Order: sequence, then C-alpha cells, then structure tokens
Amino acid sequence: MGKVSPDRIQRFRTEFGYTQEDLAELCGVDASCISRWETGKWSPSTANSVRLAKALKVSVEDLYDDGEARAIPHRKVGAILPEEI
Repeated sequence: MGKVSPDRIQRFRTEFGYTQEDLAELCGVDASCISRWETGKWSPSTANSVRLAKALKVSVEDLYDDGEARAIPHRKVGAILPEEI
C-alpha cells in the first residue's frame, strides 16, 4: 500500500461540504493537521487514517494513492455525529 493521498483527503472533504475545521472536529485533531495532510507536509498515522475514513464514509484504501477512488454521496455538514466515529 502506498501513502495517503493529500488530493483524496481534500477531494472527499470538499465533496461532503466540510471545512478543514469540520473534519478536524470529527477526527479529534487540530485543523492544522488537516491542512498539513492535504498539502502533503504530513501523512496521517494509521489511527488517524481510520478516523478520516470513518468521518468521510470511505474505506481506508480509498484514501491511498494506489487504486481507484470511489465517488461519495453528497451530505450536509454535520451529517456524521462525532459519536459515530
């Protein structure tokens, strides 16, 4: 498995209509982490990759460079409750 794709994190986040702050809250991290993951400055840990995938309703594999990323349904901000993660 390659590494988490910064472009996919951003694509999935924007398809959901989340801000970096929204996604950070769902993942239990600071918004600066989301920014660094999306720019490729940092790569999320395994635990944070799992949190990202759950928040974005994709598989962990969908976050990686290798393979075909699937399209996700549009949802409103706040559609995923923090206790679901």
